Amino acid sequence: MRRTGGVLLVVVGLLASGCGAARDLPVPAGFQQAVRDVARDKEPAFTGSTCLAFKDDQETYRYRAEYTVAEPVEAVTARVRTSGLARGWQVFRAKSGAFLMSSWHERGPIIVGVSADGPNTKVSAVNSYNCANPADPGRDVPEDDPLHQAMAGAVPELGDGQKRVLERAYTAGRELSIAIAPLLDTREIEPSVALPLPVDLAKGPVEVEACSGGVKLHAKAAAVQGFISGTTDIEAVEQRVYAAARAQWQAVDRSLTDQHGLSVRLARASGSTTVQLYLTIARGEDQQKRPGLTVRGAVLTGCVPSTAS
Repeated sequence: MRRTGGVLLVVVGLLASGCGAARDLPVPAGFQQAVRDVARDKEPAFTGSTCLAFKDDQETYRYRAEYTVAEPVEAVTARVRTSGLARGWQVFRAKSGAFLMSSWHERGPIIVGVSADGPNTKVSAVNSYNCANPADPGRDVPEDDPLHQAMAGAVPELGDGQKRVLERAYTAGRELSIAIAPLLDTREIEPSVALPLPVDLAKGPVEVEACSGGVKLHAKAAAVQGFISGTTDIEAVEQRVYAAARAQWQAVDRSLTDQHGLSVRLARASGSTTVQLYLTIARGEDQQKRPGLTVRGAVLTGCVPSTAS
């Protein structure tokens, strides 16, 4: 190991089939500053390297930071949490109940975790890109990084302001679903989300996930779904949807999914964020084999930062 310009560089002497050894990388100042802001008077050790999963001609990096404090986990967690929230970090709880915190840097999140290390407490941080296993395209989480693994199933802890913004946005999206529903012969609308939003969002009818500016919300199942019999004219039904949406909603994306379907994205402002209804209209048959159109939609908000009020 060697220090250059205050940055700890490490050569990782691991090999992967066809990939060669990881190369050391300088740790960006932005990552260092973000971690130091959380660490306050502590001095983390920083390391940087490429990942082994991709070929040499593909960009890949993993930056890590770590420091140890001679205090109990609870005290260190409270201090890290306070520092992070003051700077707009998003707090999460892993499935195990462990504290996690996230902010955005370059192409992905910086994840911070706190864990017991004997009588001391260790604070770790990671920021990576292109480090998942390319042999398993269904997984975008690095298999060899415990912080990424913990974050994959974590649930965000929402502040009161975040809840208010997300509730208003979700309500607006669901109201559009209700306005579209009379166009359908048979229809189903997801039950209204219990407001205020439940503490354990993982068990509710919505999902909340991390994004670059905080969190976003979307319906787990379709916000509206149903069938229209007696017509296969997608464009005519599309215009009826626009009429139901009225002027406050705008079509921001429209694309043919194939010769049988259309995908439309309707959006509007909602307080400090946005809300969108993703709608698909596709030719198909009902249970009696009669031709018609299947309509499905789901609600998605924009990112809402932890500092939302």
